[in-house]
Amino acid sequence: MRGPHHTRPAVLFTTVGGPRMSKSKSSTARRRLGRAGLATGAAAALLAGITAAPAYAAAGTLALSAPSGPTGGGNTLVATLATAPTSPNPTTFTSSAAAYFVIATSATTAPTCPTSFPSTAPASNLVATGYPNVKLLAPNKIAVVVPAGVVVSSSIYKYAMCVFASNAASAALIASAQYTVGTAPKIAAVNGIAPVGGPALGGTTVTVTGSGFVANTTASPNNTTATLDGVPLTNIVVNGGGTAFSATTPAHVAGGPFLLEITTPGGTVNTLGNTTTKANLFSYTNGIIVSPNTAPNYNGSMDLDVLGVGFSNFVFDSTNGNTPNAATGHVYLTAGAHDPTTNSGAKTKAEITECINVLVISDNELLCSLPLNHTYSNPTTGTPLTIITGAGVASARTGKTVTTTSGSTAITTTNGAFTQADVGMPIVDSNSNTNIAAGTVITAVSSPTSATLSAAALATGTISTANIAGPRTLASVNTATSTTLVGSAGTFTSADVGRVVTSATLLSSATPPAPGIPDNTTIIAVNATGTTATLSAPLTGTISTSTAYTDVLVTQSPPVPNGTYTVSVVNDGSVGAQANATYSQSVVSSGSTFTVADF
Repeated sequence: MRGPHHTRPAVLFTTVGGPRMSKSKSSTARRRLGRAGLATGAAAALLAGITAAPAYAAAGTLALSAPSGPTGGGNTLVATLATAPTSPNPTTFTSSAAAYFVIATSATTAPTCPTSFPSTAPASNLVATGYPNVKLLAPNKIAVVVPAGVVVSSSIYKYAMCVFASNAASAALIASAQYTVGTAPKIAAVNGIAPVGGPALGGTTVTVTGSGFVANTTASPNNTTATLDGVPLTNIVVNGGGTAFSATTPAHVAGGPFLLEITTPGGTVNTLGNTTTKANLFSYTNGIIVSPNTAPNYNGSMDLDVLGVGFSNFVFDSTNGNTPNAATGHVYLTAGAHDPTTNSGAKTKAEITECINVLVISDNELLCSLPLNHTYSNPTTGTPLTIITGAGVASARTGKTVTTTSGSTAITTTNGAFTQADVGMPIVDSNSNTNIAAGTVITAVSSPTSATLSAAALATGTISTANIAGPRTLASVNTATSTTLVGSAGTFTSADVGRVVTSATLLSSATPPAPGIPDNTTIIAVNATGTTATLSAPLTGTISTSTAYTDVLVTQSPPVPNGTYTVSVVNDGSVGAQANATYSQSVVSSGSTFTVADF
């Protein structure tokens, strides 16, 4: 074995004129030299790969402080790296950064930036490097003043903002962004927006006039946008010349006047600009829309759908028909504009009736039941121990001529006495009940001259002095709860909703005190079988669920006369409520109009 210091002697082979080597040694050397050459080539290739941009190197993208601006430049954009460039492209900005804007070649083509600064600098739209035209704010943020050459060119106003490492030829592109240019919008000084007001519910079509408005397209749906008090208008349609557009107002709380602001690729303008006045601002009125807006007065209560704004802020706890002057929310039916101003202790223009059972669906919608077969008697005593008489109760129509047929429930009249309000009300035979049995009521009215009875007539003949639609006496009624009356099946009918309830027994003095029925108490609901009726106000006194009362009266109140009325929503129904700073009342408009008519 060789020792640690043993060295192999060098053997020198030479050829002619020099050392020689054997054939086998020569081929081995050639293979070694070949491998060395390959290694050298690989190293050179690797070095070249490091100095040249790899295939995946790419510029970044910019987030601009404004995606658009006015024609002619002069405005400043702050550009921030949104997507970082890929090395070896520069990954940050320096004070040498240069920018220029490249215009699109067509209205539908997005412009692109060259991958490096051109060898010949652009003749226009070049932003000189250095402050103030390009200011380095941070390694990932610069401020750029848009050059004057960035202008609207026919219908082409799309540019690419390109930022390079410097303005030297072949300087790498750092990042780019799309930028849109437009003519600065203006709002006309006169009739800048028309109309200048509308309901708080929104939906008003307005026309805005001026200049510089840009049509919205599928590709660019936000070329022209507008807001009222910061809330966007919808359905914006710009005319062909860009001098006007139509739009739909959004819902908004009542008030104003509010600022109209318009934004286009050319900038933003509002109705407090130099060429407009406050008269061009838009105001919202407390308008409502009621549906349906017409009905007859003989079907009891009808469901009313009311659309508006701000209903969730109203309290409708007292909308039972008995407390129309409560300092809470109400939905009134009034002949003209509701006027709570004090007039000898009463409202100057009081409600005829009010919607009951108010249910707030949302801030913009409520439902309620409007009794058109009942009007208020406006009692002055306020005592529950007086049977309502006079203006608050419809008196019986006496002396009517009615013809009956024995064994038939059909009756006729020759003087047009019957109305739909007669359904559920009694008809009294003044000839000692020889033709019509006592307790008979009208169950249906098919025309002004024909009706149907609840019991067959006792004889054939003509009653010359029949009394129609006086108070109906209920034979046996219990007070199941303070707001519920109970009888046998069919005791009550749906036509009773809105009718007044009284009782001599219930209102009498007793020990202990018998339940009392407050003035203007009406039936607000009847169940499907007619066994129970819900009252608009709780009974007073001691409630006994076992005592049967035999003289509870269901009486017609005068129905709302045929005519045109206004539905008003108020947040305070008290007399003189308009003096409160927080008072709110819907305005009279076409949407709040309600017509009572036979049809």
